[in-house]
Amino acid sequence: MRLHKTVQITVVLFSMATAIASAESSSNWVAIGERAELLCNYKGPLSLEELVIYMQKKSSAREVVNEQYQGVTRVENQDANYKNRTEFVPSNYSVWLSDVRLEDEGTYQCYIMKKKASLDRIAILEFHLHVIAPYSKPNIELMNKPVHGQVNLSCTSRGGYPE
Repeated sequence: MRLHKTVQITVVLFSMATAIASAESSSNWVAIGERAELLCNYKGPLSLEELVIYMQKKSSAREVVNEQYQGVTRVENQDANYKNRTEFVPSNYSVWLSDVRLEDEGTYQCYIMKKKASLDRIAILEFHLHVIAPYSKPNIELMNKPVHGQVNLSCTSRGGYPE
C-alpha cells in the first residue's frame, strides 16, 4: 500500500503588508550648499526599534544614503557620497542631507521593513530632490545704436542650474 501525501502551499497576499506609496508630488527644491530634508513621512504602529529603514537614491548604483537598524544608525553600507552628510529624523523617518551637491538631484526611496527572523517590507515611499544654483547678476549690453527708435540688447548670466 502506497501512501500519497499532498502538500498544499497557500500564498496569502496582504494589501496592508506591502504598501507602496508614491510621494513624487512631495518634492523639494534646494540650493547647492544648503540642507535638504529627504522626506519619508511614514506613520505606522511599529516602534523604531522594530524597524529597518533604508534611504536610497534611485539609480543604477542604488546608493545607500542612510540606514537605521532597529533604532541604531549603521554606516557600513552607506555610500561614500553621503558620509558625514546625513542625519536621521526619528519623528517621521526622514533624513537631513547637508551640503547639497548638484549630483544629489534625483529620486530617493525610503524602504521601511519590519525586523523579524527575516525582513518584511512595510512601505516604499519616493521623494524627488531638485537642486538649484543661483545665476550671476544679469549683464545687459546695448548691441547697436538706436535705429528708428529700436535697440538690440543682449542679456547674459552665468553659473545657474537648471539651465
